[in-house]
Amino acid sequence: DEEVTRKLQELDGQHYSPPRRVVFQPKDYNVLPLTEQIANDIITDVMVGPHGAGLMHSVFMSDRAMLIELGIDGSGGLKHFENLQKWRRSDQQYLRINAKNPVDVNQLFDKVKEMVGK
Repeated sequence: DEEVTRKLQELDGQHYSPPRRVVFQPKDYNVLPLTEQIANDIITDVMVGPHGAGLMHSVFMSDRAMLIELGIDGSGGLKHFENLQKWRRSDQQYLRINAKNPVDVNQLFDKVKEMVGK
């Protein structure tokens, strides 16, 4: 969604404590070869996406990475990716935002900013 992308781009270049710098890079995995998708997963620190198969890419993320799952249109009670993160590693931060479609962009922005600042 373009509105979400525009809002999250506001994080780009900001600095946080502990020392972190945000570099926002939206990716359309529908057009990337699988090898490039996985290479991108490995360097991703925060992944945000709706509940669905695309979040399986989180298994390739580093242990310090953060996953934000959007529970949209009735998928809020499904715990596939929450359980996956618990089973895979205990260090990775996980957050589910249950929301109606369209997502409250400001709420999402605030949650991403909060997680990056942890």
